[in-house]
Amino acid sequence: MLPDAEKAHPRLAALGRSTRSVADYYADVANDPVVAPGDPVSRRLLARAAGSMVQQVFGPGCGDLGERLRDRAAAAVAAPRTVVSLAEHHASITHPETTTVVAGEVLYALASGADTVLSFAGGTVPLDNELFPRGAMVGWHKVPFLPRKFRRLSPVACPRMDTSLFRDGLRAAYKDGHLDAETYDEVGAWWAGTEPEIEAAGAYWQQISVLNLRTFERMFPSWSLSYVMLPVELLTRDLLLACLDDAPDSWVLRHLFDARLRMTLLKALDGVRTFWDSDSGKGTFLFWAADDSGRLAPVGLDGGDLVTADGTVRVPIAPGPLREAMAAGTLIPASSCVFLLLAFQTGLRNFGGLLQYDYLAEARQRLTRATALDLTDAERRTIVDSPDSFYVNFEEKDALSGGLARIARPIGEADLHTVGTEPMGRSIGGCLSWVDSLYN
Repeated sequence: MLPDAEKAHPRLAALGRSTRSVADYYADVANDPVVAPGDPVSRRLLARAAGSMVQQVFGPGCGDLGERLRDRAAAAVAAPRTVVSLAEHHASITHPETTTVVAGEVLYALASGADTVLSFAGGTVPLDNELFPRGAMVGWHKVPFLPRKFRRLSPVACPRMDTSLFRDGLRAAYKDGHLDAETYDEVGAWWAGTEPEIEAAGAYWQQISVLNLRTFERMFPSWSLSYVMLPVELLTRDLLLACLDDAPDSWVLRHLFDARLRMTLLKALDGVRTFWDSDSGKGTFLFWAADDSGRLAPVGLDGGDLVTADGTVRVPIAPGPLREAMAAGTLIPASSCVFLLLAFQTGLRNFGGLLQYDYLAEARQRLTRATALDLTDAERRTIVDSPDSFYVNFEEKDALSGGLARIARPIGEADLHTVGTEPMGRSIGGCLSWVDSLYN
């Protein structure tokens, strides 16, 4: 057990002693020089994959919105200074902790002159997570999109939203006194206007993306920004498929398909948080396996195969079988694959969670010290220069609270100013206490 957060996470603790305001911090991030923009081929393929996914999400049911957002998202990903968020779960942005993260993204977008807020969110987190991916917050009341029987599934592998369940839940929240009449009428009218677009979307994760764009427009109306959320695992899948075609010699693929390099990579990152841990048996090697019900299971290595513990999924580690398994949804990239491809190959700059601030630094150190890895000078430089993460605050803010009820009382300049002028030290202090509680 680690004694305290100061010793466990010294870099985060040092940031917590900063006298800068939150807004000043995001301005510094926006002006931080880009030492190395990452692999240009991977960046181009990622921009293409993101644009394609956006157009797929915001399809005919949203008019020409898909084409407009496709170009915005692709251009944003391609820009070396772009910072995306890897902090949120692929869920409604109405949870008070998530709304705070989104406010930070708005502060960054304003400081950097961006027109699009990009969130590459975790889509393999179960629906019973504390950030409530199974529904939306209206005031302090949870209103579900899906019944509890699906709570063990993840947003990328669950049934479509039951919009009537949300309408019934909203009505019940009003009858039980959780909403006043004015708020109930405004939220109800907004939902009635948004519901056709949500119904026109395909899978649940696509519905969440449409929902959040429209929610953002009403919660943060004072700025001409678009909010695009994509599940990072599916985006990474599309990038990986593109690399198989157009960048087969990229370093992640080289280390995946070569048996010796694969074992070197396995050992180099063994024990790093969100990667894998052979001692505890936690984590999964680069992928999750999905069964017919949408449940996810970890995979390990068995010779030249990726295999689940019960042996029901076995995929040879070769381009053809890997492509087929990802296309069929049998294999879904895990966070380890996400970070290797997006951070350490593509060089993407990102906002991340509290612990990410340190575990990405450890992963980077492990990779750069593993001399047996087959890396060119440019590939090693991308890893060395990849930012570990930019801090995102998950503390609930009174100025931002209310969830969907903020449709009736949008988040304005005064609310954002209240959050932006908060000292970084005070902002991180409470979070460090939470980090410390994980170890004691």
